[in-house]
Amino acid sequence: MSPTLETKRLTLRAPKLSDAPSMQRYFSNWKIIKNLGLQVPWPYPLNGSEHFLREIAIPHIERGEIDMWGITVKGSDEVIGIIEFRPKLKDPNGDRGFWLAEPFWGQGYMSEATAAVNDYIFEVLKMESFTEHNAADNEASRRLKIQWNAEYVGQEPASYRSGCAATDIWRVTREGWAAARAAHP
Repeated sequence: MSPTLETKRLTLRAPKLSDAPSMQRYFSNWKIIKNLGLQVPWPYPLNGSEHFLREIAIPHIERGEIDMWGITVKGSDEVIGIIEFRPKLKDPNGDRGFWLAEPFWGQGYMSEATAAVNDYIFEVLKMESFTEHNAADNEASRRLKIQWNAEYVGQEPASYRSGCAATDIWRVTREGWAAARAAHP
């Protein structure tokens, strides 16, 4: 089970089936789904989040194959986004993925959440590096990776809902993360 992580404004905790309604409300949004691969259906089905939690996320978490956190603002238990870390799955889309509900964009929540997860990856799991991907035209995701001192590895063909045909590949290292953390405590 993924440990609960705390930041100044957020609590990151394991998602549960009862999170499906808030996830459905926020995730069923073209501005989020357009930056995801074709395995995510559009239009997003009415039971999409429940299916994702029941059939995919929770079983992977229970088998110890992934860590996944529902992002909540302190004082609320409503999930406003997800971060998953999946190095054991050898996912061709990288080791980590995330999304955040549109009403919470531009407030630094994803920077705060990914910093907590990076700390967990490097300090608790003792990993030396991991990879991340993003749609090549997803500027917000690119900026976040640059902020945290990820190394740009390159680009390869991919298919995203938006029609973007390339994925950016990034490598986050223990050394790069330590330098970024020192610059942004």
